[in-house]
Amino acid sequence: MRSAVLCLVAALALVSVVDSRRLPSYVKVCKRTDKNLNKCLMDAVATIRPYLLKGIPEFKIPPYDPLEIPVVTLTQGTGAVSYNATFRNLKAYGARDAIVKDVKIDLEDLKLEFDLLFPRMHLESDYDVDGKVLVVPVKGNGPSNANFTNTETNIKLYGKFETKEGKKYISLKEREVSLSIGDARLYFGNLFNGNKELGDSTNQFFNDNWRDIVKEIQPVVEETISTIIHEIVRKVFELYTFDELLPES
Repeated sequence: MRSAVLCLVAALALVSVVDSRRLPSYVKVCKRTDKNLNKCLMDAVATIRPYLLKGIPEFKIPPYDPLEIPVVTLTQGTGAVSYNATFRNLKAYGARDAIVKDVKIDLEDLKLEFDLLFPRMHLESDYDVDGKVLVVPVKGNGPSNANFTNTETNIKLYGKFETKEGKKYISLKEREVSLSIGDARLYFGNLFNGNKELGDSTNQFFNDNWRDIVKEIQPVVEETISTIIHEIVRKVFELYTFDELLPES
């Protein structure tokens, strides 16, 4: 008898936890039949944006400024640029200043698209590189940082429906990102085993030719930005059903 009572109490507790899961009151809910669905989503993103700075426990979303990425590896084997580069302990600052310019959703293909502007981004990491950039040999390891201004970004997230316990959820599968950087300043410390003259001249060369250099490290920036958006959306989709997020009526 006692075990039966305990089981009943446990079941009621579980039901109360499930039933208590509600979208936060400050989240604007958009109906998927709304003719102005994209506009509604833009307003919803604008409403929730200030809360992202401190993190949203209800969505299991930690603060995203700075964003920390353990490691990014880049390899280029041919042409004027060839190198092996690893960036560890990457920290990215600037998400708090991001401007959401547009949000679109395609419910047939389950595609969510964002157009963002990052007025300023600052990246810090420990790097290790060995190779050639244009005509300049590059070798070193140590601290690095980069400052980017007016970075225009387009991110596409693709998903599919999955059923869990009889309820429909959206699961993210793929992502695409493209960006355009307005300006950049780069610095790599301890190049050529700390040779100051070679290090200074190489950093100067990088900044004089930053557009060519940024093409090579752009995957690091793209991975950083897409990770921010992907992880935020993924966690929301994992917690709430399709009908909770986008009710029919």
